Amino acid sequence: MQCVAQPAPAAAPTASVSHSAANGITLKIGSALKKILIFSAGTGSVAAGGALTVITTASSYAIYVANEYLWDHYAPPANATAASFDASSSFWRNTKKYLTLKPVGMAATWSLIYAYTGSWTTTLAMGSASSLAGPLVFYANNMAWDWYDWYSGAAKATAPASPAPAQQRSPPTLANRSSTGMALHGQQ
Repeated sequence: MQCVAQPAPAAAPTASVSHSAANGITLKIGSALKKILIFSAGTGSVAAGGALTVITTASSYAIYVANEYLWDHYAPPANATAASFDASSSFWRNTKKYLTLKPVGMAATWSLIYAYTGSWTTTLAMGSASSLAGPLVFYANNMAWDWYDWYSGAAKATAPASPAPAQQRSPPTLANRSSTGMALHGQQ
């Protein structure tokens, strides 16, 4: 009887700080570009906008990585083990993640804008613009990572396994006769 190896079912992904950090870096690149445009316009200076961008991006990165890790740990994405990418599932999971991230991130960013500028008017204008543009960057980043995670998992699952070396039995001889299949035939 010939045994054919069946692929093992895909294991549920595990939370990883390094994966969350990489996800956070791509998000922060997009977020920093958004912030430097808004903050430079709001402060009237590229230098001041750049400084405020660095401060708020560092703060929000730490918050984001913690949020991402907690989500991956307590509610891993269903797409990682699915046969096809489910954009709807990814969208709704990312909506929940965003709703847990946004209040904390927004409070930190607005507090830092006020601490830097000392103006409630400037804080309201720049904070609002940044907060309204943020979801676009967040969803683009997270949907791209969900697709990437699914794609790289699907590629691993469909990659041909390296063939196992064929195990050949040596022909029966008088020396190894009892350890061969001949024992199955009643010949000893």
